[in-house]
Amino acid sequence: GLVRLDAPGVVLTPMRTMGAWGLCEVRLNSVPLTLLQLESTNVDDLRLEAQAALLGRAYGAARRAFELAVDYAKQRHQFGQPIGKFQAIQHKLANGLIALEGVRLILDHAARLHDVGDRNWRYFSDCAVAFGGDALRRVSLETQHTFGAIGYAEEHEAAQHFKRVHLDTIALGGAPDARRRLARLHRQLAPYLLCPPRLRFKLRIGYCGDEPMICNQ
Repeated sequence: GLVRLDAPGVVLTPMRTMGAWGLCEVRLNSVPLTLLQLESTNVDDLRLEAQAALLGRAYGAARRAFELAVDYAKQRHQFGQPIGKFQAIQHKLANGLIALEGVRLILDHAARLHDVGDRNWRYFSDCAVAFGGDALRRVSLETQHTFGAIGYAEEHEAAQHFKRVHLDTIALGGAPDARRRLARLHRQLAPYLLCPPRLRFKLRIGYCGDEPMICNQ
């Protein structure tokens, strides 16, 4: 159902999670509710879409922080040269860029399948969340290592991006939830993969509620 946030009996209390604003505690006291008809709506699909959207926002935060770190590595000098000339920093930034591009590609693929109505978008959305959650957190940590102490200061933009990445990649179950669904699907796939090639069917991947399923074609 829907509740108007400005209705009598609704109390919103802002909360800070990992030092980031944007969440509220909601208390309802005899508040009118508008019922929604959800017969044609797949709630599990809504959750998958929300997870993908959160991953997209986390990617944007990680990418922005990474770009700031690259600029910082060119400007910050130590031992008479920019810190970007040190191999340790170069490795961190190179690995970060590889991870960011990987997340971008798989998330873009899942979104494109969703937009054209291909039911396999659910599988690739789970793949994106399973891979992207850990990848973006690694990028975020390496970005902070490049910045050093200034990256943790509330006055610096990078601190907010660090918190955003970690909050969005654990919301709605995050990568562990996606991995569990993928594991169930792969267990279903095992008998088909062990069959002789001539006996295999063309497989399509679908979901029945929260449960993945294999469809022969």
